[in-house]
Amino acid sequence: MGILCIDAGGSFLKHTVLDEDLDVTEVSSVATPRDNLDSFLHVIRSVYEMYQGISGIAISIPGIIDVDRGFMYTGGSLDYIRDIPMKERISELCDGLPVSIENDAKAAATAELYAGVLKEAKNGIILTLGTAVGGTVIVDKKILRGTNLFAGEISYAIYQDDGVRDDSWDIESNMWGCRSIPAQIVRAYGDAGLRCEEIFERLANGDGLADKAVRIAARDAALLAHNLQCIFDPDVIAFGGGISIESNYIRLIREEARKIHMLFHGVVPMPRIEACRYYNNANLIGAYYAFRNMGKCSNSVNIFNRKELMQA
Repeated sequence: MGILCIDAGGSFLKHTVLDEDLDVTEVSSVATPRDNLDSFLHVIRSVYEMYQGISGIAISIPGIIDVDRGFMYTGGSLDYIRDIPMKERISELCDGLPVSIENDAKAAATAELYAGVLKEAKNGIILTLGTAVGGTVIVDKKILRGTNLFAGEISYAIYQDDGVRDDSWDIESNMWGCRSIPAQIVRAYGDAGLRCEEIFERLANGDGLADKAVRIAARDAALLAHNLQCIFDPDVIAFGGGISIESNYIRLIREEARKIHMLFHGVVPMPRIEACRYYNNANLIGAYYAFRNMGKCSNSVNIFNRKELMQA
């Protein structure tokens, strides 16, 4: 029997059934509820009812998660998820089936670590570009989770500081997590009526303005890759999410990374930049692996009171 794999993103909730063949032939999606937890759980139940004969549910979702307990401290951009035993709630909702919960970026990294671009790497980083920017750090073939399960949460990293130091500072506008790459490309192109995919088509046809717009976003990604290379010195930095399927985007990230590399006269290693093998399906496949590995590894963290952290 297969496993129902669900990737709950900030915009869409994708779902399919996978078995050990990992044959992702048909993926369906519904809009991810943005209003409250009850709506979210209702959608999960509705998706569950679409499938027969499954033996478990594997979920990839943004947020700070204790994967051993299936407890979600936060839900990333799904801000109605706070301090919820999500694994238990969904299992109860879906007739007691076993459930696994994994952070979406870490799910993508798991897929690439087991069977993708990180399979031969000892140390690596996955960056997932979508509604937000997710990240996962791999050290010695293991996901680095950190003391507070916060390792790799690049969305919360500040990429610029406008100098304001009081409560009027708009922290979100300065966070990596609010830099939706597709939206950034559309803004840079200057035509709000175009989809990001159409701009990439124009880029492929030699449109100079499209090259400039995509290169702006690629420069940001290259700067992030450079910084991560300085901090972690990984074998590979792999880009995932829907936009990673655009080979011209990966090409421009490499070009911009090369320019940055040259500024340091070879002192800083040139990041090896790759696209994830599984592109936008990495989260689903990683969720499947996380389900299969459920109970085999531990978070191995000393978690302090998350509510105190949020209020600090």
